[in-house]
Amino acid sequence: MAKYFQVFWLILTLTCGLVSVKADNIPVLEIPEQVIVPGPKIYLSDLGSIRNPSPAEGLDLTVDLGPAPYPGRVRVFSRDYLGLILKQKGFNQALDIQMGNQVEVRVESTCITAAELEAAIQKELSQDNPFIIRRWIELRNLPAETWLNKGEWQIKASPLGELPLVGTAIFRVTLTKDNEIKTINASGKLRALGRVYQATRDISRHSLINEAAFQLIETELTNGKEFLGKIPQDTRSTKLIQKGRILEINSMQSVPLVTKGNYVNVIVADGKVAIKMTGIAGKDGWLGDQIAIHNQTSKKVFQGRVIGPNLVEVNF
Repeated sequence: MAKYFQVFWLILTLTCGLVSVKADNIPVLEIPEQVIVPGPKIYLSDLGSIRNPSPAEGLDLTVDLGPAPYPGRVRVFSRDYLGLILKQKGFNQALDIQMGNQVEVRVESTCITAAELEAAIQKELSQDNPFIIRRWIELRNLPAETWLNKGEWQIKASPLGELPLVGTAIFRVTLTKDNEIKTINASGKLRALGRVYQATRDISRHSLINEAAFQLIETELTNGKEFLGKIPQDTRSTKLIQKGRILEINSMQSVPLVTKGNYVNVIVADGKVAIKMTGIAGKDGWLGDQIAIHNQTSKKVFQGRVIGPNLVEVNF
């Protein structure tokens, strides 16, 4: 008769949900509302802890309830659903399961935040130029959280393509742990604050320039073309620089060795014979440049290579 009574209560528990069996000699499995499991599967023993363990000797709770959710996800077991699974698994051991309406199950995992990803990207923004005060990036599409399998993950960012001083940039962030790899692409706008040269007067085209014609100011860079550094000697402007304008790289150049329209010395070499003459440079020229030379006596034009200040070599 006692055996019949025990079987009756077990069938009632598995068919009508999880019903508490109020008996002092039956172990109790207390299941909280939220549980974290090691994975990759969920077992009944993962869901809670046994109270009144003495009668639980020999109790087998290694019932496979299915796969654990992916990191960052949740799997929900209602009372009825858990009872149905146990019934399907043929669980027929005396156990009082106490729980609320449901239990939320998550797997042990590691969360990488957007701040951690951004910090890895920021490390790649070199600021070794003393004229750059600060450089940063405004990222557009970083996930707020990236959930991964539990463990120590290494974070490394690298730019895709050449990295501009300012402007749009794309980075690939690689997360690694042992043999596991996760990659995230992130784009953003690079910004920088720097010390630049602002003209204190109008500077005409092809005028010699030096730092005395400018004042250093701190401002945010607008296009990355701003000149950052010490202005070299023997430098001239390539165009009109109006007062108040910022000195840009393309508005300055070194002074040419040969200037268009000026007389130059020409060395004409033919084998072992060299002749010196003069001519007029057809254009500006720097060391190694090929330029046109006008011979005023013969009215002929020939090509020569710049080899020094106002000095051109012609080989036949």
